Amino acid sequence: MKLEDTEFERRFDVFSTDQVEARYLLSPSMMERIIALDKKFGKEIVLSFSDSNVMIAINNSTNHFECGLWKKIDNTETLRREYNLIVSMIGIVEELNLNT
Repeated sequence: MKLEDTEFERRFDVFSTDQVEARYLLSPSMMERIIALDKKFGKEIVLSFSDSNVMIAINNSTNHFECGLWKKIDNTETLRREYNLIVSMIGIVEELNLNT
């Protein structure tokens, strides 16, 4: 479906079975916040709105569940990077204003 925000249109493809609901969910301010989120992560993000849920996928090829055979598990830089990623993920709720 087509939306009014040209930058959003350039970054995302929007598919919906209900255009009225899609336009309600993707208000101009929500589109701006999604664009800002896309810029923040610097990668292609994918969002899905289903029922009362928002699912967000962020492209990332790093294995976050295994430390690796030859890496120290207490590497400060690795721990800092993982911590910052977790904080960024938690911040998505506030950035998209999903808690109101």
